[in-house]
Amino acid sequence: MAEQFRSLCSLAIFVVVLSLLSSVCAILNPTPRPLEPVPGFQDFRYLASARGDTVVLTGPDASFRENLHSAGAVQPATGIGFAWGSYSGNALTSALGAANSLELEIQCGFDGPRGFPSSGNGVFGCYIQDTTFEIACAGGSYSLGPPPAGSYFRLGVGFDHACALSFPLNLIDPEKFVLLDEASRSLFYSSITLDCWGTEVFETPGGISNFAPASADPSDPFVDVVAGYQFTCVRRLSGLVFCGGFTTLTDNAGAQISRTAVSGTVPGGTFFGNIEAGPSNWCGVTETNNLQCGGDGLVSALTTSSVSFERGHLSVGLTFVCYLEDSTKQAQCLRDNTVLNEVVFTGIASGIANIRSLFVVVGYNYACITDTDFVVTCSQTPPLIPDVPAAVNTVPCTLSTDPCSGVEVTTFSSPLYTCNERACLPGFQY
Repeated sequence: MAEQFRSLCSLAIFVVVLSLLSSVCAILNPTPRPLEPVPGFQDFRYLASARGDTVVLTGPDASFRENLHSAGAVQPATGIGFAWGSYSGNALTSALGAANSLELEIQCGFDGPRGFPSSGNGVFGCYIQDTTFEIACAGGSYSLGPPPAGSYFRLGVGFDHACALSFPLNLIDPEKFVLLDEASRSLFYSSITLDCWGTEVFETPGGISNFAPASADPSDPFVDVVAGYQFTCVRRLSGLVFCGGFTTLTDNAGAQISRTAVSGTVPGGTFFGNIEAGPSNWCGVTETNNLQCGGDGLVSALTTSSVSFERGHLSVGLTFVCYLEDSTKQAQCLRDNTVLNEVVFTGIASGIANIRSLFVVVGYNYACITDTDFVVTCSQTPPLIPDVPAAVNTVPCTLSTDPCSGVEVTTFSSPLYTCNERACLPGFQY
């Protein structure tokens, strides 16, 4: 991966899993980005889907479903975050109005007395702000309490809690997203902390106890965090994954049918280059680019290969998973064929196929991508969420009036923009 892996590899004698770590260092080590704090530090997610509660329907049409159907995106030109969708069929939409957002995570609201979402609650989002790297939250019914103060580079938002990875802002160039110097690396590693806030309704109301087993390690710091309905997972620099909390399935009335400690679903000694959380399951990409999943979710047995390590290139739903293929960056999807109808699945997958993309997310019977023009497209069967708000894919821009010392070319920039873009090509004089 990046230079950081090389530093970790040189310290491998201090790591218990020496023999396994050496193989990770060899595989997860592409051309390094100079002074990158941790691998993928600059890779922020501009597309999100919320993780609602998972219900097991009873009766003649027994099946599984999520109550929440929503998606969110950051408008790249302005950094404004949007979330749109519904809860139990009630249309909910929220323009978060967050300018200069680096990364957005969305979730549904919930009412404190019951600990469950209600149709009157909306979609809320938490986001990392550009330049300051501070976290802010807004939307329909955000009720987790104020996020912690400080600078953060990773964020995971669950149903009733959120977690983020902090770092010392004074050690990086906030415009270039790189360390000020190589000598700062060890201090950067040792300063990364996991901060959580909110309340675990079904575990310890008023507190977060997911991560007692996953203590900080300066030689192998946390580099990613993801959150599901009532659980959270972190990934270390070495690729080791730790999860805490529970995967939970409920019936129509909200009574628990299944509740499993997610920590027991993580295979020991396996190294991951990427992890993502589903509603009640999680998936990761192993050091050999293989997909591996765990938890109570219905896709826990799905496996495949050639999955990209990059953040935002994998998304986990209740009944299917989508990922960007490593070489083509086009979306590929896998279904749990015991539950998700093949016709429905094919309709969803075909709507985002054969498009080179930057991000992919899935929900219950829908999937969305952000293509290389930063245009968001969603495919769904049957329709569950509103169409992508026009404002997400329409960005005002202005033409440059700077003098041109070369050949001036005016073109349509992409479907994202509503005006022409003027470019000056160097090397050609008037």
